Amino acid sequence: MGSEKKILYTAIMLISIFILTGLTGMIIAPAEVFPVREFFWGQLPGILNFGVGVWAINFGRKKNPDHFMLFVLGSMTLSMVILAVFILFLLYFLNLNQNYYIITVFIFYFLYLIFQLIYLVKTEKKTHPNNVH
Repeated sequence: MGSEKKILYTAIMLISIFILTGLTGMIIAPAEVFPVREFFWGQLPGILNFGVGVWAINFGRKKNPDHFMLFVLGSMTLSMVILAVFILFLLYFLNLNQNYYIITVFIFYFLYLIFQLIYLVKTEKKTHPNNVH
């Protein structure tokens, strides 16, 4: 099993744990004790960004290598715009606590961004023809 597969499996395992924790917390914990709804809904933008990023990396790898970084960075920019709209949509319609929600979004966004960048580095080492590693 390649190191990029291990990274994906680790990220999927973390996503599953966080989603199950959020769902369990929404059922068990009262909202006054811990901002459970914000925790659950705050992880979704990071998960969506991670999924789009991994897809863009895999799609870009199969296409022209000269345009790989252009495609990956362009998809990251587009996903940031979509995530901003998604975050505003959730804040408006779900009436979440803004402070807890934004902090949770940033924490999960950076966590999954780290996994995405590690995945990018591991896949690039295998595919780049001028790589000396």
